[in-house]
Amino acid sequence: MDPTKWQILYLAKLKACHKIADFSDAKKDVDLKEAKKECLIEIIDVLDEPEAAEYIIKERVLDAAMQMISANLFRTFANKSKFPSHCVRSSVVHLEFSI
Repeated sequence: MDPTKWQILYLAKLKACHKIADFSDAKKDVDLKEAKKECLIEIIDVLDEPEAAEYIIKERVLDAAMQMISANLFRTFANKSKFPSHCVRSSVVHLEFSI
């Protein structure tokens, strides 16, 4: 496959995985979760290809990959409840937990 096509396809998969799904309810965003799962599997499969380093590991692609990872890793979580009092050890009572 043409290296440019590899990059375009890979960038499209990274962009598709950039969308954030709501995991607070198993019934929400079911189609998005499944599509994202498939894209992530395909992204990993592409990296297993011998030509991946030559075609995919480029600055533009790595930048897009870091953006996708950051969007998914450093996102706001739906559950904003405080820790129950029984979860806080007496030795750290002076700390305030904010999730």
